[in-house]
Amino acid sequence: MTRYLKRKFAFCSFVFFLSAFVAPLAFSQTFIGNQSVFSSNSSFTMINSSYRGSVRFTARSSMTVGAIDLYFDSSTNSPQYRVGIQGDNGGVPNGSYLSAPTTFSVYIGVNSGWQSISLASSVNLSAAIVYHVVVEPVFVSGTNYAVWRQSSVPGTQLYPQGQQADVNMGIDQDLGSGWGSVAGYEPIFALRNASNFVVDGNPYAIEADQD
Repeated sequence: MTRYLKRKFAFCSFVFFLSAFVAPLAFSQTFIGNQSVFSSNSSFTMINSSYRGSVRFTARSSMTVGAIDLYFDSSTNSPQYRVGIQGDNGGVPNGSYLSAPTTFSVYIGVNSGWQSISLASSVNLSAAIVYHVVVEPVFVSGTNYAVWRQSSVPGTQLYPQGQQADVNMGIDQDLGSGWGSVAGYEPIFALRNASNFVVDGNPYAIEADQD
């Protein structure tokens, strides 16, 4: 018994000695699974004729866009806007449409929901290039305007499908004094191809458990 205790004491002393000189192993963290997060939404009340907004993204593949889906919280009467795709200039739209923008009326009323806008002319996008879906007023007033659900928080900068990161993903706004990037937001939009199938974007406009 005494011999066993001596051996056990010697072993414990050896372990204690090693722990004093050997640093603990450090393991890196790896995230597994879907990391897209929706905490709340952020809407843009486009009531002023000088207000413009955009959603910014990097094309994951070369594609032809035939329609754009946007989510609106509400609309009053019959406001008109136009939508199109522009290139990027340091994080904001460069001012040049890739094809003529399409004028549309928002018909959501008091019920929030998606509105799909078929483009008058389809737009060809190239992979790995940054683009902006730009929305600007055609006819708005204090009694004719729409509330655009432009984004959500937090801004994970992830495509939900495939969980691919896009460091350029975000939103921009112009309140009459020039374009500016608004950090920390995840753009809400969907792109459809010429066959009207959704091919990319972030279509999560509400929490998963929300009706």
